[in-house]
Amino acid sequence: MACDVRSDLNLEEDEPVSAFDACQQLGVNVRFTDINMEGMYKKGPPAKIFISALRPLPRRMFNCAHELAHHLFGHGSTIDELAERKSLHSWQDPDEFLADSFAGHFLMPEIGLRGAFNRRGWKPKDATPAQLYAIACDFGVGYVTLVTQLHFVSGEISTDRFNALLKMSPKRVRHALLGEICDQPLVIAGASSKAKSIDIELNTQLLLPKETVYDATHLRLIKPVKNALLLEPTKVGVTRVAANGWSSKIRVSRNAYVGRSKFRYLEEL
Repeated sequence: MACDVRSDLNLEEDEPVSAFDACQQLGVNVRFTDINMEGMYKKGPPAKIFISALRPLPRRMFNCAHELAHHLFGHGSTIDELAERKSLHSWQDPDEFLADSFAGHFLMPEIGLRGAFNRRGWKPKDATPAQLYAIACDFGVGYVTLVTQLHFVSGEISTDRFNALLKMSPKRVRHALLGEICDQPLVIAGASSKAKSIDIELNTQLLLPKETVYDATHLRLIKPVKNALLLEPTKVGVTRVAANGWSSKIRVSRNAYVGRSKFRYLEEL
């Protein structure tokens, strides 16, 4: 199903995809709410997906793909509670297991993951937490989500390695990358990424190649970091960055934006 939907959306086999954009193209309305949950699917017509704006953006991306699966597989209306409150046996629910499996394959196709590692000359089995964090950014998912996919689905990471990687929190990874404690979300992008657009919020920092050309009306330089530039957005909207033949759109939304997904990065009047 994940492969079929990606084909219907005219995506390349290894191309990163935004679950929010996919839903819009498939005619499923997505709305961000301030309700403390993971997500909700309301069977149509019209079909609707509600995603909590209180969760981190990468988690919202996975949750949206999960709710899309409920729609595609013809499940009834569902409410997915907070992950930390779920039963330890939640994966025994066939519909929930199916939705998680779809989301993983849809957002992180096997050929896409292999390509992302190969372009950098890395291997999943011995990749550092910082390298895995960069790969996760390619696909708009969280560090833990990627590590889980590589262990349980691809089998690229052993159980011991998986458990060791989980001890390295995303916050500690950001600290290692930037050389200082960083509580803000961080997205890494560059020529090794095939993402045509990158979704961030106003409180997100960007680590881009040092040669990056950017629009100073939308992005502000914080400081150079080794061979990269650390930037932050200054306003909601869409801008473009480019460096050495690589370019990508940066779509900036408000922090914890509430409303229709397709309006999330419209500039304020």
